[in-house]
Amino acid sequence: MGQPHTYLARIEWINGNPDKPFHYRDYCRNHTIMWPSKISIEASADPHYRGDQSAPNPEDLFVGSVSSCHMLTFLAECARVGISPVSYVDDAVATMELAEGVMKITKVELNPKVKFETNVDQALFFELHEKSHHSCFIANSVSCQIVVSPTLVG
Repeated sequence: MGQPHTYLARIEWINGNPDKPFHYRDYCRNHTIMWPSKISIEASADPHYRGDQSAPNPEDLFVGSVSSCHMLTFLAECARVGISPVSYVDDAVATMELAEGVMKITKVELNPKVKFETNVDQALFFELHEKSHHSCFIANSVSCQIVVSPTLVG
């Protein structure tokens, strides 16, 4: 696990109107994100920055990445202690604002709701989320605050 891992992504964008002047308000922000031997997705900018509202934007992908990594780490922690989740749903929220003179994501709130096959000790549940947060590769890679507020579903 201590060896470096490399992850690849390719971004492709094509100017759909090469004969028109290239102005900020006019160019298309839609692009394709591809990963070797994996699915590709169509993405865009946030609508506030003239992007396509129907396509995920970098901020969407960021909050999804933080949430997904926490979940995968949590599931691994559950497997280590021998408990079986039935479902995991997280309505994650990222806040982007002006801070230190630049726009940046300052906070990600994770709100996982987890249901188990059998009753799980609440203290163990919160401990596993705490361990997951401290072991999450993505959380350890970003500078914004990440708040985890888990709910044990009965």
